[in-house]
Amino acid sequence: NIKIIATELFTGLLLIILFVQIFVSRSLEEVLVKTGVFILAFIFGFLIIRNSLRMEDMIHQLREANIKLKSLDEAKSEFITIASHQLRTPLTAIKGYASMILEGDFGRVPYKIRGPIEKIFNSSKSLVNLIGEFLTLSRIERGKMEYIFKPFNLRALVEEVFEELKPVNSRNLDLQLEVEERDYSIVADEEKIRQVVMNLIDNALKYTPSGFVKVKLWKENNKFMFCVKDSGIGMDEKALAQIFEKFSRMGREVFQMHTEGLGMGLFIAREIIEAHGGKIWAESEGKGRGASFFVELPIKPINPEERRKMEEMKRERERKIRGFVNKI
Repeated sequence: NIKIIATELFTGLLLIILFVQIFVSRSLEEVLVKTGVFILAFIFGFLIIRNSLRMEDMIHQLREANIKLKSLDEAKSEFITIASHQLRTPLTAIKGYASMILEGDFGRVPYKIRGPIEKIFNSSKSLVNLIGEFLTLSRIERGKMEYIFKPFNLRALVEEVFEELKPVNSRNLDLQLEVEERDYSIVADEEKIRQVVMNLIDNALKYTPSGFVKVKLWKENNKFMFCVKDSGIGMDEKALAQIFEKFSRMGREVFQMHTEGLGMGLFIAREIIEAHGGKIWAESEGKGRGASFFVELPIKPINPEERRKMEEMKRERERKIRGFVNKI
């Protein structure tokens, strides 16, 4: 808006100066030349001001559209939250009763019935996890994500998740866990970090047809480093640039290998790690050549002032992206 107003003022001032110059001319020839220049300047100035007014009107319309879009986005997030909560209750009941039946709480389960009950249990479990991701995404979008920082042993967490996911290894992959002998006491949100670690290891197991999955934890420059490396399907440069965006997946090969999931896990992981003042990134030499995911975490949480600066930088980055999109 300032640029548009400045353009209008400059154009008007230029026309006034040219008009005054006509009356201070010393000869008829000079009057004619300055009059011609004034007429040309007036025509072009009129066109410039008219286009500026049109642009100002378009900016006003875009601002109103942006407000409406923001309102719709907030309504969408609220709807997802409400719907997810409503769906989670019956699904949790289905999952719980299916688990109780399989454990024999209601008596011996016939062999023919056990298979269908296990499918019900696994499907309901997947849906509960998916709804959990939607709820987390909704909290992030509304700025309602809460973190509970407390000290815990990061090494114990990684080892626990690694052992928990071992049964998922149905392809007999070579699973390796490497942890240096150090003190891994960290102040962070334990459940959120567990979610990130589980997501990265689980993804590696899902998208590695054969070969290995290596998990490593070490300390470097007063920060904890966590890495999951696999010999799976890999990624090209385009996938690497988009992998941490919402609803982003690595390509068609992903859908052929694993049809579940909506591509929210890595986006949520990035939000969690950045909220801790850390970094997360991926590396790959190309399709079919495996991938490595790295997490860098500070040992102590960032202070409120640093968190505020990070949030401002993030909002500024988002504004620049929106501005770039509007220019396109």
